[in-house]
Amino acid sequence: MGSDSFEAVRGLGRRAPIPAAVLALSLLSLAGIPPLAGFAGKVLLLNATFEGGMTWLGIIAAINMLIALYYYMHIIAEMYLKPPDYDYPLQPGGVGYTLACGLSLLGSLALGVTPAPALRLTGMLHVCCTNEQPSRMSTVS
Repeated sequence: MGSDSFEAVRGLGRRAPIPAAVLALSLLSLAGIPPLAGFAGKVLLLNATFEGGMTWLGIIAAINMLIALYYYMHIIAEMYLKPPDYDYPLQPGGVGYTLACGLSLLGSLALGVTPAPALRLTGMLHVCCTNEQPSRMSTVS
């Protein structure tokens, strides 16, 4: 591979289905698609901008999110809808690689479905490190 062009991922869904699925779900998480972790992050970010009186910043962020979604979908389309440029399958390395892929997907799903425990943890860490009370955004019940 060694390329950052769209052609580098063309047909990856056929050549290496597991890494392609992990990449696709990671891109969807970055785009903020529920139930992935990125969705919770985007909601909290946009909520903070609107509650903080920075509506203009929230609108710019939302537009940026839509533009990013377009590019992420283009990459996913290259992986699954276009035929591969190479005819040989990719062989990712072993059990550790598969375990890392599985744990990253599980983490993204878990944080997307139930972000409250992670937000409580960050609130506690904030109190421990700064001796300040956490803001409303870092404490979710």
